[in-house]
Amino acid sequence: MKADLRDRSQGAILILVVLIRDSNWKEVDTMERTPLDSSWLLGVDAEVKGDKVDLILHKDNGKALVYEGLPTSVLTELKKADSPGTYYREHIMDAYEPQYKGTEVSTWNVA
Repeated sequence: MKADLRDRSQGAILILVVLIRDSNWKEVDTMERTPLDSSWLLGVDAEVKGDKVDLILHKDNGKALVYEGLPTSVLTELKKADSPGTYYREHIMDAYEPQYKGTEVSTWNVA
C-alpha cells in the first residue's frame, strides 16, 4: 500500500501509520515516547525488543527517521546525552542506516 506523502490532508498520523504498516512496524501507540532536549531533535519513539530497540526520531522540520534493531544502549545514551543532536551525529548517523528517511510527516506535535 502506497500513500501519497505530498497530500497532507489525510493527516500526519495516517501517513505515519501507513509507513509503519508497510515496513512491518507495530503501531506508534505501542512505543514509548520521550521528548529530547535538543535544538533540532524533538523526541524519540522507541520499542525495546530484548537487547535491541526500534526508534522513530522526530526532527524539528516535521520529518522523522526510522531505525530498527539498534542496541538498547543507543537509546539509553541518546536519552541521557547533554546534546542528543550531537550524540545522534557522532554515534548514530554514520553507524546505522535508517530503514526510512524521507518526506513523511512526524506525528510529534499531533494530539
